[in-house]
Amino acid sequence: MDVKEARKFEEVSQEMACHAAAMLPEDLIVTAHELGFTAAQHLLLPDGRQLALTDRCREQLAALLGLSKARWFGWPSPTTAAAEITQRFAVLHGDFRIRAWKDGSGGTTGIARALLPVALQPIEDARIFQRLGQAVASLDDYRFLSIEGSEAVRQVLVLQADGIQQPGMRGMFHPAIALRNSEIGAAAFTLDDCWIRMVHGSWSLWGGKHSIYAADSWVDDVDLDAALVHAFIGLLARSQLGLAAIHRARQTLIRAPRTTLEDILRSPEIQAPLVEMAWQVFMRDVDHSRFGLGESIVFTARVHQNNSEVRFLMEELAGEYLAAS
Repeated sequence: MDVKEARKFEEVSQEMACHAAAMLPEDLIVTAHELGFTAAQHLLLPDGRQLALTDRCREQLAALLGLSKARWFGWPSPTTAAAEITQRFAVLHGDFRIRAWKDGSGGTTGIARALLPVALQPIEDARIFQRLGQAVASLDDYRFLSIEGSEAVRQVLVLQADGIQQPGMRGMFHPAIALRNSEIGAAAFTLDDCWIRMVHGSWSLWGGKHSIYAADSWVDDVDLDAALVHAFIGLLARSQLGLAAIHRARQTLIRAPRTTLEDILRSPEIQAPLVEMAWQVFMRDVDHSRFGLGESIVFTARVHQNNSEVRFLMEELAGEYLAAS
């Protein structure tokens, strides 16, 4: 697991404040047919302001306008590109939400991160951590691990600083919450229970994840506070139940492991080669219990899957399977 050093809440909170300060203070709501494009490849707003584009936003714009990658880069001149894109905007209908960074160079009004439907208002990362600091009385016993991911999705593991030693198993086990959010609508805001295992200074997810909360768009402060309080205040109690389920899973052999594996991973997002890889991992292991099967899925997701959404799905399915033990 590629993580940064575990930090206290105060350090993460300061980072979030700097992150929020780098964004435009409000989303821009624009009408599609009033937009234009410049020869400098900037989005031209109706009031004359211009926005540079991130790579992700450029891909969204190309899909919106029906432009292939070859067409996007195949214009004879920047002026021709600007004229054609502006013409395509002119026939579009509806409004869009633009979420953008400030442009530190001062060359444009901002740098567009995403074009979103107006109704979709993803939660800002800084707001989550601001509400967390206000809703949970004390976070002194928690440490925060930031997982290296894409610019589109933030992933943070929040774990109990004091680990638990399990009989017969190496390493310390830390009850944790996996927090994931995308400010630009690339993923839902989720809170998942999990265990983090540390062996010789190396952190790893153990036993999959089990969802406790998910929201696709804006959540008011009351509901957000309630979700955070539920996640953190009940973590120790839920972790004990989860640990008991994992112990039961380790003692339960599977009669038809191949069929069980296929049933667990029966999802259109999970291709057959991944199922086969998980089966090979399971067969190489000496642990042929329910726990061993769940761990084989998690290992396969982490090692053989580069698509983060598919990896998260496999981890969640493994966590649900173990939780049902």
